[in-house]
Amino acid sequence: MKSIILTLALAAGLMAGLTACGGGSEPAFYMASGSGFVSLVQWQPPVNGESHGTVTDDEPTGTLPDQTLNVTNVPVNVTINGSQVTLTPTGLYALSGTVIDGSLGSDGLTITSAPGSNGTISAGTLPPSTAAAYNAAVAALRKNIGQANATALAQQQAQQAQAAQQQKIASDQQAASSAVSFLQTDVGALGSDTSGMGGDAQSAGADLASTRSDASQGPGSDCVNASSTVYNDAATTLYNDQVTTMANDKSTLQQDIGTVRADIGTLEADLATLSADGASAPPGSQPALQAANSAIGTAISKANGDISTVNSDVQQG
Repeated sequence: MKSIILTLALAAGLMAGLTACGGGSEPAFYMASGSGFVSLVQWQPPVNGESHGTVTDDEPTGTLPDQTLNVTNVPVNVTINGSQVTLTPTGLYALSGTVIDGSLGSDGLTITSAPGSNGTISAGTLPPSTAAAYNAAVAALRKNIGQANATALAQQQAQQAQAAQQQKIASDQQAASSAVSFLQTDVGALGSDTSGMGGDAQSAGADLASTRSDASQGPGSDCVNASSTVYNDAATTLYNDQVTTMANDKSTLQQDIGTVRADIGTLEADLATLSADGASAPPGSQPALQAANSAIGTAISKANGDISTVNSDVQQG
């Protein structure tokens, strides 16, 4: 009952322009309401100053965006002595021992609360009302609760969407950073590949020089030098070793170039995603792309030169 008394005392007078009702043989209605509550005191026509009624408190309960309307009805016995009114809870509420004292006047039912923690007494007046006005006030309160829930839900969803977007951006930036790292690592392999092919070309030149040196000594006895030493230098050492090695190194380079091109495609796709997110690209993204494209061109040019060198040496051999 304490919360109801406080609600009535502090919120009274917020309903203006209500039609007085409750005199004579009609039930009495006194109500106060606001954006977040409706309080009603009502009783049946008294007989010899005695009647019965209810004190009703309507207010939101729960947490936004899932608030609902909570209605508390306290049955009371009503004693009217002149302008003085006493409301005594009955049933289970009688255990609280709370009694509401008030007075009737032309402006409605004035209820005086017990002294508060600061020692002062609060008073509030509930203007005369009607059952229809109470129903309308409760409907308005339900609407306010619904609107508050809808607003809170929209805010909650917006916050969730923002958090999800931020998480997506962080994930997309991490993916792009990883793509930069993979690209830089795979570009490094191109340098190793071209270095190997350059070594093949140098070895082919050395093998050609050995072949020429052996051939300069003539056919030899029974043409052994020509058929054995010179042939082995040209056919086995120069051709088989260098051509086979060069072919293998070329295949490795082609595979690594394909890997780098795939890395470039992945990074470009990641950067496009970040652009769509409205987020910045990780540092070094564009330089990494430029370096990769340049490295591919350099590797192809150097590899073609080394292949031409080996092919020429083999033909001469």
